[in-house]
Formats: sequence, C-alpha cells, structure tokens
Amino acid sequence: EGGGRVLISDADYLGASPKALEVNGFNEEEWSLTARSWAEVWYDVEPLLTEQGVTVGGHNVAFDLAFLRARVGLGFKEQPRLSTYRSIDTKQLAAPLKWQGAPSLSLGPLCEQLGIAVEAPAHTARGDVLRTIALYRRLRAGPHGGRHALEQRPDSTT
Repeated sequence: EGGGRVLISDADYLGASPKALEVNGFNEEEWSLTARSWAEVWYDVEPLLTEQGVTVGGHNVAFDLAFLRARVGLGFKEQPRLSTYRSIDTKQLAAPLKWQGAPSLSLGPLCEQLGIAVEAPAHTARGDVLRTIALYRRLRAGPHGGRHALEQRPDSTT
C-alpha cells in the first residue's frame, strides 16, 4: 500500500538538508497525516530482520543497515536483536564497472548507463527496490558476475 512508502513520525528529518528532503519527496502535510511511529514500523519489519539465515539485498546495503542499527532500540525497553545475515549489495557487485568507465556507482546513474528503466519514482522504497532488482538481474546475467555489463547494454553496438 502507498507504493512502498512508509513515513515514520518520530524520524529526525529536521536535520536533513533541504536538497535531501526534496530528492526524497518530503511533504510535511503528508508526513503529518500518514506517518507511523517507529515502534509500529519495527513491528512489521522485525520478523524479516531477526529470522536466522535471512539475506538482505539492496544497493549500498551497509548504509541501510547502519541506519536500521541506529534506529533499532529507540523507544523500546529492551534492545531488539538483529539476526546474523548475509547481504547482497548491487553497489559492490557493480564495482568492476567503474574500471570500465561507469561514471558513478550510484543506483540511478548505473541504471541509466545500463539501459534499465523502471516505471516508478526514484528515491522511493518501491522505485529503488525495483531498480535494485533489475540491476541485480542485469549484473548476474553478465559473464563473470557482470564484469562486462556495460558492453552488454541492449542498444550497444559493441
């Protein structure tokens, strides 16, 4: 529901730069009307991150997990435990593309360079998840874990 957008009422967005708020589509009125508490959101997310053997996937996973680790425990009497998990990080998988001339390892520019188009807004949970999945599939399809992915762009003549 809501295109994967979850607003957290007690999130400290006031410290964010105006540019960051703009890029992420911050709307103070929407926030005040639809935001949920961190405890409510954690109730939904906790089973996914505390189950042993879970694999966390994303683009720049270390950033996302650091954010979650910083938030976990806030507002709780006892610190919830995060499980030991493995991660799949498309930013790390795409690192060899930097040597092939990729101008950036950021999700948007990588998808643009590889011809990956997604019909969902960028910088939203849903849009970024769909881009990350498409990028992961593209990198896995290339020889040697995507090492030649730039050369395999659909409209490429080489």
